[in-house]
Amino acid sequence: MAIVLVRRGGQPDAVKQLSQLGLLHDRQISPSGLYLYVSLQPHYSELRAGARFSADLPARQLEKIRNQTLNPQLRAELYQQGFVDSLGELERSLSHSLSLKDWLKGATLTFIACGTLYLVGFWDWLWATLPGRGLFWLWCLTPIARARRRRERERARLGQLHLLQGRAESLERTQQNSPRLNSVQRADLASLQEQVKAAALLGLSELAELRARLEAESRRLERLQRCHTSGSNELREAQRIFQSIRSTLKSRKKTRALLQSPEAQALEAELRQESDLRQHYSEAGASFEEFEQSELRCKNLQQRAREFGQIHGVLPRGPQVQTGWATASASSESPGYHGSSTSHYDDRSGSYDPPTSSSESWAGGDW
Repeated sequence: MAIVLVRRGGQPDAVKQLSQLGLLHDRQISPSGLYLYVSLQPHYSELRAGARFSADLPARQLEKIRNQTLNPQLRAELYQQGFVDSLGELERSLSHSLSLKDWLKGATLTFIACGTLYLVGFWDWLWATLPGRGLFWLWCLTPIARARRRRERERARLGQLHLLQGRAESLERTQQNSPRLNSVQRADLASLQEQVKAAALLGLSELAELRARLEAESRRLERLQRCHTSGSNELREAQRIFQSIRSTLKSRKKTRALLQSPEAQALEAELRQESDLRQHYSEAGASFEEFEQSELRCKNLQQRAREFGQIHGVLPRGPQVQTGWATASASSESPGYHGSSTSHYDDRSGSYDPPTSSSESWAGGDW
């Protein structure tokens, strides 16, 4: 019996998960296997029953359980209840064919019953009672339990250490792509990196605290990088617009004098000044607040350049046309999956269609 819930998956991933669990043979579930699969993105659910159960759980019965029992609970985000109810329906469908001699079916239903008790929280309830707490206290005094706790703590500590090292590598890559940092920022970052080098001797809580600090530093550097890039793009666009206006006005004898107007002179001077200031920021380092204020000034300069061109007939009035760099930026940030939890299953057919001669029962689709 296999119950799988994934954040991202679908029909190909259901086949992959079944194969990884060792329950897939020649693209069919094992004869004595039962399978319940749900993915949240996209909304997909699937039920399978092996050849030993297909007579009592035909495809139409699985589809009925999926549509009437499982899917409504999934749409209500009651995933645990959906599993419990579906397992109950599977059990009721199989109960009429149980016999004492059929030990395999009995073992399967026993597993389903234990899984149902686990899903409904029976064991949590038992340990919360007074007899349960007493039994648990006695168990914790045994050498086996103490050794097990030590191993669990060490596994958790090593897991935190592994995550910490991954965050440190990610922070280093982010730093390489970020603008130059000032002396205070560099000192703070160097201190964090030194602590990471000595992290192998830290305890579980200290590792978790250090990892949280690394993640906060990574978010700060990413925010600084985005602000720096956005401001640079705004300034380049403002300079491009002004140069276009300047070339057009200069080519016309009647409008050439407008380039000497106080408005044009002030705009050109401010563009040059902002460019020099951002160059200084990049060389000496600047805080996020300084880059943020620079980004706002660059946006203002771009707006003033557009208005200047519209007033003097160089640029058309009306909705602003999206610039080329903005379009490229938007396309580079198109939605997609970021993370390691997405399953990738290379299936040449792209989907699973049970053959007409298959002895298994299968039902699946959107929920």
